[in-house]
Amino acid sequence: MGNVTDNRDLATMVGVRMNLPVYRGRREGAMAEAEARLVQRKAELTRLMDQVNLQVQEAYARAQKSEKSVRLYQDTILPAAEKNVKSAEAAYLNTKVPFLSLVEAQRNAVNLRDRYYEVLADYFRRRAELDRAVGGRIP
Repeated sequence: MGNVTDNRDLATMVGVRMNLPVYRGRREGAMAEAEARLVQRKAELTRLMDQVNLQVQEAYARAQKSEKSVRLYQDTILPAAEKNVKSAEAAYLNTKVPFLSLVEAQRNAVNLRDRYYEVLADYFRRRAELDRAVGGRIP
């Protein structure tokens, strides 16, 4: 067919193409390796998600505990200390208690107020930890 000039067009159109599974084992090995890497990455992602969830839960529990302490100081401890100081002042003015009792009540109120500010600062630190664990500010 190729020798005759009239049939030359036909000669260029004829061809055979065939896929032989010669490298099939190599290809299957590469696919198995890729699937194993995918499973490994999914397990790593699950581990990291669990770790983040644990950090968020722990930070939330610490922030909630600090908030309860702040409220306890605001609602109970500091008002009681102020009442104690006013009571000591009234008792001192009526000469029922010595001056030292009044000073001790005021010192106690100042110490409790200082402790309140420490607890408040701790609350804001723990709140920042929670914001960091969540990845943004919580309203």
